[in-house]
Amino acid sequence: DTSPIGMEVMGCDGRFGGTVTDVWVDQSERFIRFYEVEPTGAADGARVLIPTMFTVVRRGRGRKKHVYVHAITGGQIADIPPTKSGEQVTMLEEEKIYGYLGAGLLYATPERHRLRHVDGYDQCYLYARHAAAGGPRPRRARSTKG
Repeated sequence: DTSPIGMEVMGCDGRFGGTVTDVWVDQSERFIRFYEVEPTGAADGARVLIPTMFTVVRRGRGRKKHVYVHAITGGQIADIPPTKSGEQVTMLEEEKIYGYLGAGLLYATPERHRLRHVDGYDQCYLYARHAAAGGPRPRRARSTKG
């Protein structure tokens, strides 16, 4: 497989927001836990971590591979909470990073803000998934009761 180092990072809006500079490997489980990303226009070589759970590697135009982040926009990549150390991530820092990206699934774009209620259940996540995919909005279930 191709190394992700050097690949551009695209947000859910289709805009590029940084470049992968390194990968963080969980040595106990032997898989890539985070991509270390230098945001576009970052001052002083600032770096942020993006969990691989929120990404996929895709091919774009010209068959060039890039890392796609489905939770946030390209412009929001620079706002991911930073880590104090470039060598390790604390549990609190990890929680902040996952919280930021997790909230992006619901609030990254104005379309994701709208709450949809279907039969009393909050369908915001379902709506966000359909909106991000460009698909139809979920519709309210029609009652067959007379």
